[in-house]
Amino acid sequence: MSDATRFSKPVRSMLQLKHVLVDLLRCAVGNGETASFWYDSWNDMGKLINVFGMGGPCHLQIPREATVKEATRNGSWYLPPARSRKQKRCKSGPDVYLWRNASGLFVTEFSSKATWNFLRTRSLQVNWSSVIWFKEAIPRCSFIVWLALLARLPTRDRLRRWGIMVPGECVLCSQEPETLDHLFFGCSFSSGIWGAFSAGLGLQPSQSLLSVAGSISGTPALCGSAKGVLARLLFQERNSRIFTSTFASMASTKSVIDRTIRDCLFSFPAANVSSPSLLELYFLLLSPAM
Repeated sequence: MSDATRFSKPVRSMLQLKHVLVDLLRCAVGNGETASFWYDSWNDMGKLINVFGMGGPCHLQIPREATVKEATRNGSWYLPPARSRKQKRCKSGPDVYLWRNASGLFVTEFSSKATWNFLRTRSLQVNWSSVIWFKEAIPRCSFIVWLALLARLPTRDRLRRWGIMVPGECVLCSQEPETLDHLFFGCSFSSGIWGAFSAGLGLQPSQSLLSVAGSISGTPALCGSAKGVLARLLFQERNSRIFTSTFASMASTKSVIDRTIRDCLFSFPAANVSSPSLLELYFLLLSPAM
């Protein structure tokens, strides 16, 4: 493989990044001592080297390494006479580099959040987002359940559609084809685990991930409450454990889920002395069911 082929994608990515930065980064010219005349975006046209081409420095008789100040005399442009009459005088004070924010305005402080919001294409917020992303969540569980809700987990039915030769039966019960809904709710193994944990939280049996996520996010008693935090954690950890476990007994899987949840809740103290901590609430609601 040639070097040109091997590095073609990174090179294209860097070129795309440079084009994006032209829209994001501007230099507000002050005294012009640090702003590059050719390579900084300090005017409405962007980088002048892109406007005039590589021959621009020769045609305008301004060196490539020149600053904006070096292209002026006494505050006015020092250019060949065939240029426009429009002039941009240098100001006093240092040059300032500005970043475009989410509103499209240029500001002095860089914000990765504002830059990301400016670059990304926004989509409508799904009703299950709060079930996936919350401060008490376990990151690996959030990621797996996020993939599951997007129907992107590599369950056996998907692997077989991709041409990968794997058995089609459910890895847990070995009785029915392994699909997303079967693995988490149709399988007697996983539904038994869900029943053990959901009973104490008042969640009803369901046949799909979306319906459970909608139930947790849409039930008033669970919205913004400590009980709702437990429901989201159990929903995530149970689904994560079901997907990553192989040939473990139901009792063993329940024990691992229970231990993981308790370890997580141990780090969250009670909000005040009059209310129980998440761990205390967990024992109160779920210990009898376990």
